[in-house]
Amino acid sequence: EEARTQYDDSLALADTVADDRTRDVARAHALKGAGTVATWQGDYDAAWRLNDESLALRRELGDTPGMAVLINNQGIIARFVQNLEEASRLNDEAIDLFREIGDRWSTGQLLNNQACVAADLGRHDEALELLDECLEIRRRLGDRAGLNLSLITLADVLVDIGRIEEARPVLDESLVLCLELEDRTMLAYLLEDLAGVHAAHGRADEALRSVGYASALREQIGAPLPPNEQARVDRMLAPAYAALGSAAAEAVAEGAALGARQAIDVLLDGSPPTT
Repeated sequence: EEARTQYDDSLALADTVADDRTRDVARAHALKGAGTVATWQGDYDAAWRLNDESLALRRELGDTPGMAVLINNQGIIARFVQNLEEASRLNDEAIDLFREIGDRWSTGQLLNNQACVAADLGRHDEALELLDECLEIRRRLGDRAGLNLSLITLADVLVDIGRIEEARPVLDESLVLCLELEDRTMLAYLLEDLAGVHAAHGRADEALRSVGYASALREQIGAPLPPNEQARVDRMLAPAYAALGSAAAEAVAEGAALGARQAIDVLLDGSPPTT
């Protein structure tokens, strides 16, 4: 909410700039930022509108890198509202632009996003191939935040296709980065994947405590799961809810009441993260 307010203030300031080009550049920046915040808040109509206005300005300015970023953002929104074919098309367009201008960091990000769409479409082999290239780029660039995001994406895919044992070390590596970067958003995603691992192993209590803490964390930071990702978590945890029955709500509440450090220690079942 604070970030959204700051971007609103930025837009108001941009409107006071006298020079047309400088004003358009300032507005494009502020609109993009506001659109990103709206996406994390789950306000997808506003996010699309803000990004679309920013993209129109970038096109007028002839700003190819800026256009590529906005097309990427639109692809993310399209995925979140389950317009997967459009998301794939937008991602391909952005990847081509980033490769053309030699932006390897952004190419890595787009490969991650396209892997998410491929997984949503059930093309898991394609998703894993995209992530192989993505992770190689991010490791070579030393992009720890990007690496963390892509490790979570890899864990998502491995859990979804039942390669549970391979997912656990990926989550352990991600945990190290979450703690180093103090990245609560990625920690929430990590705990949701960990809940899926626990559920697959028949550890219903641990699964629901994991998702309980993740839900509380998301509420604290104001970043709810997109509907498609919430549906995925619900599918993963269906066996845990069925196993506990009326006691399921209590397990979720226990997780929500845990502090961050306690949650990590308890929910990882005492297994130290690997480095």
